[in-house]
Amino acid sequence: MKRKDLNPSTITIKELFSYDKPYIIPGYQRPYEWNRKQIENMLNTIIEAFESKKQDALLFGTIQFNIVEKNGEQTEKEIIDGHQRITTFYLLLKCLDQKPEIQYYNQIVGINSIDELIEKNHLYKENYDYICECVKEYKNNDDFNCFIKDNIVFVSIEISNCDSIDDTLQVFNSLNTTGLQLQVKDIFKIHYCDYLSKHTCEGKSEILVKINQAYNNLMVEDELYSLEEDTLLDIFRFYIMSKSDKSTWASDFRMSNSQYFNNLFSKNEKNEVATLEKFVELSECLKNAQIYLKDIRDILNDDLITGVAKELLDWCGYGKIKNIYYYLIFIQYEKEHIVTKKMISFAEQITTIIWKYCSVYRFTHSKIINEVFNNIGKLIFSVNELTIKDFQNNYIDTMRTFKKEYPNNFKKFEELFEVNNDVINCNKPHLILAVSYINDAQNLNNETNEHLTIRRIKEDLFYRDKWDIDIEHILSYSLYDKCGYVNSIGNLMYLDSKINKHLGVHTKKIINYNGSKREDFDNKLSHYKDDNLLSVKMFCTKYNSIDFIERRNDSKLKYLKELYFYDEIMQ
Repeated sequence: MKRKDLNPSTITIKELFSYDKPYIIPGYQRPYEWNRKQIENMLNTIIEAFESKKQDALLFGTIQFNIVEKNGEQTEKEIIDGHQRITTFYLLLKCLDQKPEIQYYNQIVGINSIDELIEKNHLYKENYDYICECVKEYKNNDDFNCFIKDNIVFVSIEISNCDSIDDTLQVFNSLNTTGLQLQVKDIFKIHYCDYLSKHTCEGKSEILVKINQAYNNLMVEDELYSLEEDTLLDIFRFYIMSKSDKSTWASDFRMSNSQYFNNLFSKNEKNEVATLEKFVELSECLKNAQIYLKDIRDILNDDLITGVAKELLDWCGYGKIKNIYYYLIFIQYEKEHIVTKKMISFAEQITTIIWKYCSVYRFTHSKIINEVFNNIGKLIFSVNELTIKDFQNNYIDTMRTFKKEYPNNFKKFEELFEVNNDVINCNKPHLILAVSYINDAQNLNNETNEHLTIRRIKEDLFYRDKWDIDIEHILSYSLYDKCGYVNSIGNLMYLDSKINKHLGVHTKKIINYNGSKREDFDNKLSHYKDDNLLSVKMFCTKYNSIDFIERRNDSKLKYLKELYFYDEIMQ
């Protein structure tokens, strides 16, 4: 870029909103997302400066525009940096009855009026109402209005002749030393748009509209099933990987999406798989999968452990492949373009085998991550030719090989199935406790007809607003430190943190005053009934005596052995 194409200057609010040509919010920008705290800080700064009676310029940072020209004439300005502030100042002026008549087009949502966004988008409406409430006493204050229009200034950076979005991004990154950095999604949009514009006949605006529509498919009203934006990129990456001629997958699995797609799009040749049509199809699949999982799958309670397979895979410590679950749905969706129970069941069962596979390595502290990823890639990317039974047999064979080649490491996995197993000191105690919790929930469902849903399990364990549960030693560690079962899976369960803390105080008193162990247990049992966690409810339903630990431990070990195909592996 030549120096003459980069034009810095200062600009007031009045001058900013006097521009007689359209302002464009490019499709690769992040949506408007300022919260009350950011607005509060902005308004406090303005009001304090105004009340100080000083008439100095109040600088509100740098804004950046890309000047679009046709036939040598300026036709519009793309807002590269400043979208959040410019939109918020528009809302402020509107609250003060000083609404500017600017031309505006938001490519992210395809709307050409901020007023229309106030009507249709809850965040715009909430921020507008909040600003109106904050400045209502200044509404008819001419001095305040003049102060905003004349004294608030920005450093405006205008660049021109910048045909590539990627070049625009480079200027933005070099100038934006204190603001929010672009997210992976934003960077992907920019690089993907530039890449597609080189290899297709579509214009950048049309491409960005379709990319944004694909991202919008990820949003559903139910927060629990609103996917992270990186999910779409994960599946797109897995799909492209599946169509390559590679035989090893570790480097691609371990790579970030930003790095992977930057490498892909920086190549001059066209990738026949990375098409916009496939990207859009992926997003449609995710949309339909979200709806199915939320409205239909949640009410099924036949197999709770497979219903949370994706979440358990994430907890294994191999989170980079957790969205393999959605990839498994998509490769079936490609054929029928509908999400069915059969598709979901297949994806869940395969993902269940994968998280068991990954968790064994995690329990044993085995740092052969590349080997794990390569094996998973080899299996997954030929999944159309394999059955669930094939996957299960491969898992068993792989564990047998692991036992043979790494006997010392595998011993740590074996120890989890010993009578005096020690869950607390294994590498992933919360994963074992989560599996135990689901086992308790399934048993409670069978014994009391609770009609538990998968959603309930997810809310209890994986999507809590805050982690307010502890690992409870039912027989207190301080009273039973010489008991072989004290750290075993039979003696452990999740418990509400407040209840656990209260019980700890009582146990300490018993130790100090030589109280009986029976008194400690009876006290715990009385307080367990105040906890709504499913594992605690199951405990109160089935166990009411102090000699339960051995029976509970045996039951849990039997369940784990069946789950992990332990006997088959040890043959």
